[in-house]
Amino acid sequence: MNIRHHRCKLRGFTLTEIAIVLGIAGLILGAVWGAAASVYSNMKTSDAIKGITQASLAVRGMYATSLIATTGNITSPGMFPVSWSNTAGIGNPWNKATASSKVYGSPTTGDQFFAILLTDLPAYACAALAGYFSEKASADSGGQIVGLVARKASSTLLTLTTLPKVYTDGASLCTSTSSTNSVAIVFDMTKM
Repeated sequence: MNIRHHRCKLRGFTLTEIAIVLGIAGLILGAVWGAAASVYSNMKTSDAIKGITQASLAVRGMYATSLIATTGNITSPGMFPVSWSNTAGIGNPWNKATASSKVYGSPTTGDQFFAILLTDLPAYACAALAGYFSEKASADSGGQIVGLVARKASSTLLTLTTLPKVYTDGASLCTSTSSTNSVAIVFDMTKM
């Protein structure tokens, strides 16, 4: 009986093969991560748009038979989504901890304007809101947002004597390197 022993040569992976597999896995994970981040960002933008719309409808409901007789902060419970709440008041979808969201009556008592302010927005969030609440979105310009008359940096809002129809463009409204952008979306009660 002739028994031959065959010596089997076990072959492992080379470092090059392992590097290729890891590179491909990294590309796939990067694509999935990028897509997930985009979806998450879009979800926050959608939440902010719904919150601003909810607040504008709440103001309209509160002052259905009269113009706003109060200047400054007119925010009431329930105007913004509960999910925006923080220990200091109301945040926003991007910054619930230190940001603030408020509804302001016009600096002129008895005026028909009010503004919804969101502070401490990252630049991409500011740009997304500026793009959505553009002049083209206003019902006055053929858009679907009834009562929308302006969009501006909220830091300028309280120094004005009225809230004129101003659509600050996205470039000057949002600072690309800052995470403390503020936006005011202005509505006209008489057009709602």
